[in-house]
Amino acid sequence: MQRLRILVPLLLLGLVAVVATDVQAQAAKPATRPATAKPAAAKPKPQPKKMNVGEVLTWKTPLAQVKPVGKPVDLAKREGRPLALLFWSTGATVAREELQALDAFVKKKKLARDMDVYAIGGFNPERQDAADLADMATILGVDTIPILVDPEFKLAKKIGATQFPDIVLFDKDGKLIVKGLRGLDHGRLRGSAGNCETLLKHVALNGTAEPVKRTSRFYPAERLKGRKIPDFELPYYHPDGYGKGKSAKLSDLMTGQRPAAIFIFSSTCKH
Repeated sequence: MQRLRILVPLLLLGLVAVVATDVQAQAAKPATRPATAKPAAAKPKPQPKKMNVGEVLTWKTPLAQVKPVGKPVDLAKREGRPLALLFWSTGATVAREELQALDAFVKKKKLARDMDVYAIGGFNPERQDAADLADMATILGVDTIPILVDPEFKLAKKIGATQFPDIVLFDKDGKLIVKGLRGLDHGRLRGSAGNCETLLKHVALNGTAEPVKRTSRFYPAERLKGRKIPDFELPYYHPDGYGKGKSAKLSDLMTGQRPAAIFIFSSTCKH
């Protein structure tokens, strides 16, 4: 009996020690914060519906004209004249070259008598401003086609011009005839035109043309077919960096006795 009396206090002391240890362990654990709800993902801005061939242009915002400086242009007011638009950007070499080509073509053929022709430059207001477009047009020697500005590419997105250059054509009633033409020599067009150049002249003369719902693929390199490749000079690779080593002209590498293949690649392109 005396032994049992001794064991009971010992068991009680052990139980108290276990409880105390567990309380200390719980206190040592870092406090868990209540789970917070994750912020809802921002909804993407709705993209404007792209125009289809045959639809009438509806655009309520006049575009500023920066070269020559003039009043804003309301493209929706057709006044019975067809409309040609060249979408371009200052950073695209092909687009700049096509702007020069179209400007010379409009001047030579006097297209401005029978239709409105504008070059529309899109830009990101955080990186550029309208003056950059006017300056580039001046550098390129453009003096016939008025230059309009399209902040944030809103009109280009509305029409569906996402790759520059892009020539878009509307008839006298404002209906979209064709879009996605990459240059005056963009050919194999269905309907009343063989290529972009002949289509422009046809619309200027008649005010309209058969809609071109689908255009063929076009690459500027096709202009080189059947012609001698232009000469160019590029530096060899050098471990100290670009341009540190010797350079070579293509004409120096070609013997004239053997065909040559040129492989163009980018070190940052996976495929």
